[in-house]
Amino acid sequence: MEERQICTNCGHIGYGIKKRAGITILEIVLWVTPIILFFFGISASNNADNLANEGMQNIYNWLATGIYNSSSSSDSLLVSYRQEARFLTITGIVLLVIALIYSIWRTVAGKLVCPECKKSSMIPLDSPMGEKLHQEFNDKK
Repeated sequence: MEERQICTNCGHIGYGIKKRAGITILEIVLWVTPIILFFFGISASNNADNLANEGMQNIYNWLATGIYNSSSSSDSLLVSYRQEARFLTITGIVLLVIALIYSIWRTVAGKLVCPECKKSSMIPLDSPMGEKLHQEFNDKK
């Protein structure tokens, strides 16, 4: 069990509360952005698959009829969609790693603060300085 502490700023006697370091909204953005990127990456991958299927259909038609209906733009779109899907997936993975590291850092780097004044100025009550502050704050009351 933690020992009681005193705040050097306001004189509150009790237990400090843990305050996480960093910015909460940044952590949320770091976790949500990869999900969005993966969604768009899957969409681009599906577009590439659809274009590839369309190209295969053109080959089957050519074998059956002797008429090949292809445009070079669909081939470049296929490459473009695949590159986009790969880029979005890699970027999402990198952001997931960054989000994980940031979340771990926020948890580990947190500090105890006074529940009254929110300052990180809590010291043990049974320390020499804590006893002196306790006496000073009691004399003021």
